[in-house]
Amino acid sequence: MITPIAKVIKSKKSGSPDSRRDYDEQCVRFMRGQPMCWDDDKNNNTKVGDIFGFYKGGDCVELHRVEAVQDPSHRLPSWSDNVGQQGRNVLMLSCTLCIIPWCDWVKFGWHASGPLLGTQRVANDQSRVQMIQYINAAFCKGTEV
Repeated sequence: MITPIAKVIKSKKSGSPDSRRDYDEQCVRFMRGQPMCWDDDKNNNTKVGDIFGFYKGGDCVELHRVEAVQDPSHRLPSWSDNVGQQGRNVLMLSCTLCIIPWCDWVKFGWHASGPLLGTQRVANDQSRVQMIQYINAAFCKGTEV
């Protein structure tokens, strides 16, 4: 699964979800020894061991492993303003597995067609297998995903 992270923080007055603010909050949590977490997609289909990526605006995708899946009661208090997302599970994420340059992501066809406006799944089983092979070969030498 991949979710876009905005390049800049939105004004709090906008009242809409802010991926940059949420991502920065997770980085601070991680630096404090707390796990990074994110909400699942609207179907809550993510499982432990799945790969989760933060897409950073045409630059790269930062990959994490899903370590646990918690029910919506574990949502962070700071997420209460994300209207329409209250029923989503909470994904507990590993430290960064690796960072894939966006040009490689596109070369292998892992991106969705059209603009990436929200959390999306990698298209098919073959793409997922290829991605794991790429991660293991290029970035995680000796540590299998």
